[in-house]
Amino acid sequence: MRNIKNVINSSAHSIICLALLLLAGACGELRPDYETPTVNVSYFRPLSAQGIAPRFGIGLHIINPNDFDLDIRGISYTVSIQGQKIIVGVARDLAPIAAYSEGNADLLASTDMISGIRLITGLMREGRSSLTYKLDAKLDIRDFGRRVHVVREGTFSFSGEK
Repeated sequence: MRNIKNVINSSAHSIICLALLLLAGACGELRPDYETPTVNVSYFRPLSAQGIAPRFGIGLHIINPNDFDLDIRGISYTVSIQGQKIIVGVARDLAPIAAYSEGNADLLASTDMISGIRLITGLMREGRSSLTYKLDAKLDIRDFGRRVHVVREGTFSFSGEK
């Protein structure tokens, strides 16, 4: 009976030590000196439609305050226009942002047909010259297990200016 207790205690001790080693290794990957990048919307503009669905160009300007490159694995985003969620999209394998540097990510987004019809019908009914938008984006940084969450709001002209 005593041998069984020793084996159980030894196994439990080994498992705990292994778990602590794995946890310490994972924490080392998080880099305590990591600073959250700044992400701004550089543009949000309507593009020529393909079919009936409106398309939009969305530009993100990303500032990396860290001493290492940011390898952005992907971005998931939603866009609401006039308070109505219109666009849901993703982009992957974007260009890395070098250490202490800035870079841009250009997204091409389109609405689904039903949302597009509602948006165009509402615009024609209201006769607006500008629209409000809200961009909610999550950037997934490769190798660090970190996400940068960005929410930006603004307006854009629907007059076709580029």
